[in-house]
Amino acid sequence: MNKQTKNIKDILRSLAEIEILRKKYKIGNKEIISVFDLKLLSIKGHEYIVFKYENKVIKIHRKYFVGIHNLDQQNILSLIGIPTKRILLPTDPIYDLEENNIEGYAMDLITDEKDISSETVNHLLEEMSIIYSDKNLLSEKGILLRDLHNGNAVYNDKINIIDSGRYINTNVYCPNYISDYLSLLLKSNNQVLLEEYIGENNTRQVNNFFYKYIMETVLYKVTNTEKIAYLSKISAYLKYLSKEMDTQNYLNIIESISNKEMTVEELAKKLIKTTKNMRK
Repeated sequence: MNKQTKNIKDILRSLAEIEILRKKYKIGNKEIISVFDLKLLSIKGHEYIVFKYENKVIKIHRKYFVGIHNLDQQNILSLIGIPTKRILLPTDPIYDLEENNIEGYAMDLITDEKDISSETVNHLLEEMSIIYSDKNLLSEKGILLRDLHNGNAVYNDKINIIDSGRYINTNVYCPNYISDYLSLLLKSNNQVLLEEYIGENNTRQVNNFFYKYIMETVLYKVTNTEKIAYLSKISAYLKYLSKEMDTQNYLNIIESISNKEMTVEELAKKLIKTTKNMRK
């Protein structure tokens, strides 16, 4: 699909979304709202239109752009109330008032965004330790993390991961896009293998988020091709250290190779310098 065709399709889909303007929505079993009660925050993503309402973020599904199979009432409700601290979860489902269909979800609003690059590695490690604890809690509850990346993080003295739209509670819901292997695990009722799969997936998601989040403090300046090359080398380096140190947790690795008083940006530069002369 060429760029012009894609743009035309996006415009047509956006026109089809005009129905969002006429609808009324219900936040859980509470307030009734329309989009005219909301402040638009973002229309960039193809999955959700994002609004602000009081102290909440309201995410309404852009169903004409992309289907999200785990935007399911049972799945969303199962995530509410889990006491995570940095991996933020839905606080309420959003329903179409007329048909009572789930159309999105609400989350706590994160404000006062800052740049983490000048913060100390010590503070970074403290924040990431909390995220790893959240990851462990969610793994214990059978929740599969998806789509952890820099664009879904907001720093305001805390590192908040703000998009839970692709998370799956394997205890209650099995969306259509899951891997064949996970589907087989769920059907087999092999709890040990399922727990291993969830644990490995969630650790990998948080590890990948961790090092890419660090590197973004310097790689935002380079081209996408250069960024991929840098990240590939650093990924290989961290995987090597993971085997050498016999740990799956990148928190342990970063803690061992860094000076806690250096800044996050200085750590990113150190990683680039360390991996510059690695064999291809």
